[in-house]
Formats: sequence, C-alpha cells, structure tokens
Amino acid sequence: MDHICKCAETFCTHTHSAPWYNRPVPVQLNGTLDAFVKISRQEGVQSLWSGLSPTLVVAVPNTVIYFTTYEQLRSLFHHVLLPEQSEPSSLIGGMAGGLARVWSVTVVSPFELVRTKMQAAQMTYRGECWRC
Repeated sequence: MDHICKCAETFCTHTHSAPWYNRPVPVQLNGTLDAFVKISRQEGVQSLWSGLSPTLVVAVPNTVIYFTTYEQLRSLFHHVLLPEQSEPSSLIGGMAGGLARVWSVTVVSPFELVRTKMQAAQMTYRGECWRC
C-alpha cells in the first residue's frame, strides 16, 4: 500500500503503532471453506462475525421499513387508482416499490453514515456512537 498511502511511513515513525498497516501478510484463500478455516486460525472464530452487528443495525430497520411501506402503498394505489380490478397491476407494484425504497433509504441513511464513520474510525457502539 506504500504507493497509495504515502503517510504510512510518517505515521509508523511518529506513533510506532499502526495496527491496520502492520497486519500479517495476506494468505491465499482457496474457496469459502478454506477462508473460514484460515481466518478462524489466524484471527479467531469471533472474527467471522465481527461485522454482523453493525450490518444488522442498518439492514433490519431498512428491510422492515421497505416491506411495510411497499405493502401499504401498493394497497393504497390499488384501491385509489384501480378499484375495479381484483389484482394490482405491475405499474402499481413498481410505483409502490420505488417510493418504498426511497422512503426506507431516506430514513436509514443517517444510521448508515454513523456506521460508516464508526467503522472508519474503529469506534465502538457503546461508548462513541453518539459522538458520530
């Protein structure tokens, strides 16, 4: 990474610690099972799930908001625009899906920003979440 991050030498010289830069040499991974075994041996079994909680903090609300909004909008559009048809058209489903996605992303984007900042700065949820 020397060609990308010229500050690495300066950083290491002044602080004498850069754990992200002094990681062990990457190993060759040959498939998913091989990756599980080698990562578990090198970093511990817990590292396989290290990014799960920040991902779920964003993914679960996003999914719940999206599907709830989609069903509500699809039903509303069907009853308002085409009350005489028994099945909603694909146009209604597309409109409801698009609007539901815009709404869910709008609501969840601040959480995504906090998650990204916390991952970039290697913060914890317990102590430093509100600082973001």
